[in-house]
Amino acid sequence: MGNLKRYRRFAGGFSLFLIVAARLFSADISVSSVCDDSAWANASTGIVREDGNSLVLDIGGFSQVYFSLPALNAGVQIISFEIMTEGQIENVSTALREIREPWTFYGSSELQLEQDGWKSCKVQIRIKEALEAGKSGFFMMSRGVGKLKLRKLSINHSESFEISAPPESASQTPLLLNSHFQLGADAWTFSDGARLLNSENRNYVGFPGNLSYADSVRLYYGMKYLIRISGSSEGRFRLIIAPPGRFNHAVFNNEISLKAGDLSIPFELKVPVSGALKEESLFNIQIQSSSASKLYSVEILPLSCADSRPEAVIACSSDSVRLTYSSPGKPIQVKVSATSLPDYGNFEVRLMDSDNNIVFRKTLEMQRSDTNIASAEFQFSPERYGYFRWACFLNGEKLASPPAELMIVRDSGEIEKDSLNTDFILGAHLGYWKESQDKYSLAPNAGEILERAASWGISAIRLHPPLTTKWWAVEPEPGIWTFNDLPVELPRKKGMQLMGLLDCTAKYASSAPEKVLASKNKWPDGWGAYPAKNIEDWRNYVAKTSGHWRNQIKIWEVWNEPDHSFFQMNPEYHKFKTDEYLKLLKVAYLEAKSVNPDSFVVAGAVTAGGAKFLKTAIEKGMLEYCDAVSFHGYGRTMQADAKGAEAFSDIVGMIKSECAKRSLKKQIWDSEAGVGSIPEGIAGKYLSQLALKSIIARRAAGISAFFIYNGFKKDYPGHDDCRMLMGYAGRPLIIQGLLSAYAALLGNTVYSANLGDDSAGIHLYSFRRADGSFILAGWAGKDTVLKQNLVKAGMVLDQFGNPQTAFEAGEIPLSTQLRYFK
Repeated sequence: MGNLKRYRRFAGGFSLFLIVAARLFSADISVSSVCDDSAWANASTGIVREDGNSLVLDIGGFSQVYFSLPALNAGVQIISFEIMTEGQIENVSTALREIREPWTFYGSSELQLEQDGWKSCKVQIRIKEALEAGKSGFFMMSRGVGKLKLRKLSINHSESFEISAPPESASQTPLLLNSHFQLGADAWTFSDGARLLNSENRNYVGFPGNLSYADSVRLYYGMKYLIRISGSSEGRFRLIIAPPGRFNHAVFNNEISLKAGDLSIPFELKVPVSGALKEESLFNIQIQSSSASKLYSVEILPLSCADSRPEAVIACSSDSVRLTYSSPGKPIQVKVSATSLPDYGNFEVRLMDSDNNIVFRKTLEMQRSDTNIASAEFQFSPERYGYFRWACFLNGEKLASPPAELMIVRDSGEIEKDSLNTDFILGAHLGYWKESQDKYSLAPNAGEILERAASWGISAIRLHPPLTTKWWAVEPEPGIWTFNDLPVELPRKKGMQLMGLLDCTAKYASSAPEKVLASKNKWPDGWGAYPAKNIEDWRNYVAKTSGHWRNQIKIWEVWNEPDHSFFQMNPEYHKFKTDEYLKLLKVAYLEAKSVNPDSFVVAGAVTAGGAKFLKTAIEKGMLEYCDAVSFHGYGRTMQADAKGAEAFSDIVGMIKSECAKRSLKKQIWDSEAGVGSIPEGIAGKYLSQLALKSIIARRAAGISAFFIYNGFKKDYPGHDDCRMLMGYAGRPLIIQGLLSAYAALLGNTVYSANLGDDSAGIHLYSFRRADGSFILAGWAGKDTVLKQNLVKAGMVLDQFGNPQTAFEAGEIPLSTQLRYFK
């Protein structure tokens, strides 16, 4: 950001802007158009339509419903309704978005539900371009258990945002508009009553009272900022700075009082070091006012010098190379530096494990320099595997410090290699590439990413993304082939298998309607989502693509999520999705096998709610043209902690049953799923454990391959918080240590038996090793000792693979944390 660069709003450069409501039409939103959209999370919503324009939603943990909207003109859409909740409904949010593109939001809002009885709500959202009837929907997402009642649901159109009279009570808070939809260049989003005005040649924001204003700003982790607010008229404001959509995790939340006149008040903000030092992240800013006042400007300036409080920095190195990862017994040189230390006091460093136990502590004599920096060095040899954090203390008080973490894992050479053929492939969507102008090249640290992933037991990559094998990527024009080998060759050199995707029709061959063909969209929900008009064009694409990578890619999956918007039908050419999918699958299977008899074809790839599509496709002959059947088990992953293998029993049971009816044996793959965002640091402990438990549960359920989504860095477009395996700037994630232990202990085993009771929350699974011995993995809903006559005495290992204690024959001490029994 630079020492002198400023982030400023409202300070000049804006012309007079008045908000004038101009209603063009008003229409009720029919409750008959409500659709349950919860299946993607393995949930369902009970919908009861009552007399008139009202309904009741029965929510059992999670619900998402939407109402199909009529044609919308460009401008502000004002959606009004009344809502009442019963039971324990934790939160409700609303959004206007396209129905067939889940990530295209036009605006959203969190509802305030603290008061009893019916509550009138209004959401105002601007759209830039007109939308066809049925193209968009009003979505409502709820979490909790209980009932949600809706009535008087309507949508109005306005040229601009509607001005509401100031509320009678300052305790009432109106709904905010989505902060991503701005009313002009560099202007913040208006909520119900704030407006940009002009007085004495100065632009200011006028607050009629109890209103808010919102925008976003990029700040850098670990830096200090000065916040200056300029206003007048006895103003009282509350300034909140927080991650998007997480105002309960605010990094700044202060009441600010301004005296009469034009004042600037300094406030210090130090963004917590929850990401890599100096790495930027997007934060939302919200300003609320409970009195009539003027606000001239808000400035956030980085501070160029530290204050007088001590701060410490810890770095681990070996031969002057910074280490994030190491192995037990290998000496590490630890360097500690601190600023502004007093001339006296006890300076101590401590190393804590993931359970906050102190595993190492040392008192240091700090050597001071002329630059107010004190430093010391010492050597340390870790004794066990795991995730650890350094911290510095002065006279027992913890000092501020950027992240200083160690991930002690097995080197890839330490992972046992034997002749046993494993029954399970663990893959991932790895971000070892970078994108530029629709092409893919290798990231600067691509080799390191692949090697790290291999040490965690990742042995395969699903190319989705990078979109290297997509039809429109390899043949943008008829006969013009543009194969990109870079994302394929390096993983193969590192010993990883690749699964290519055969999908996404080239524009010249697409059966999309003319209007879709005229758009600039590629995929999804563009012309690439429609099958080819001529099946021979598809056959040629499959033959050329599988032939080009004959020696590099043996596994081919046919179309990603064909039950979803990634696969579209043109009524002029098509009728049933399953029929069209089977046409593509049959050709792809025969062509791939013709090019390379060893090709392995995966069919299905349906969403978490795609079981019905999958069953229908199987009934129509899908199993004749594939080697494996795949699905995406997102919601089931989240259930693995409580249900174990039972979380996957419904869809796996259906596939096995259909195979048995036809005397066929097909592998079952989960080709895309994850737990979403795994936070860095100790905050990521639970979700990291959940990810590992879900892998073991998949194996016990009879799934032969699982691809973790995803291993991208945080700023991957459209997936701002979806990193699974890679932290910011190389920071370790707890999941990496857990995967390393899994690879060493279970990576070359074959699943043997379920020794627990999944329905009772007791999860214990047996795996056979190459030497005929067994290793168990298990957990429970609460700490318990499971009586098990089949088990001999042995050793308990923690989730990182460290020996803990011995257990007696017939007694397995299960914990809520994953444990191994050897």
